[in-house]
Amino acid sequence: MSNHILTLTDISKSYRQGNITVEVLQQVNLTIAEGELVAIIGASGSGKSTLLHIAGLLDKADSGTIQVGQEHYQQTISNTGVNTDLIRLQYLGFVYQYHHLLNNFTARENVAMPALIAGAKYEEVLQAADQLLETLSLSSRRNNMPGELSGGEQQRVAIARSLINKPKLILADEPTGNLDPHTANEVFNLFVNLANKQGTAIIMVTHNHDLAGNMHKIFELKNATLTRVAN
Repeated sequence: MSNHILTLTDISKSYRQGNITVEVLQQVNLTIAEGELVAIIGASGSGKSTLLHIAGLLDKADSGTIQVGQEHYQQTISNTGVNTDLIRLQYLGFVYQYHHLLNNFTARENVAMPALIAGAKYEEVLQAADQLLETLSLSSRRNNMPGELSGGEQQRVAIARSLINKPKLILADEPTGNLDPHTANEVFNLFVNLANKQGTAIIMVTHNHDLAGNMHKIFELKNATLTRVAN
């Protein structure tokens, strides 16, 4: 049985800007195996976030196919007939440059939210949230509101939230972009170590080449084409 958790095949995407068609992605191919750590680098505006959104089923490609998961979820994602919300909930986690925490809920409740939406039992979810927060050195902050946390703490809560459903793949868009270099390295290492413990694969878009160098593979998106970079 294949251990591929995501396969993108000939993904193309373009946008109209006035009378001009801008090709953002041209027949992009990418395969991610379970537990694999992949960085995507490239200049601002090169289409990295667009590629991540398509991979996460948040945006639709103009052409190409996407295969997520294994067994009964091993299927091509088309524009209709597929419950992408369910696939995201069961297979994918997301971390963004901005934490997007819910301001009226505690750190613990923010972490628990995706599992509660998925229908998990309340007490079990809170216990799992507490375990994740402990691993990320946030036990003492679990009852704090987002506004009472530092930037690094907020992003660690967002990382814990992305892992609560034990996704097979996390899509991270500049997850340390708003942090100072020391905090960025600390958060990145906690993120990767925790993902490794759960066997979770990561696709991380980043401008930080030092962080990218710690991933298993690096790809560069340039001129709408994705190319493997030696590392």
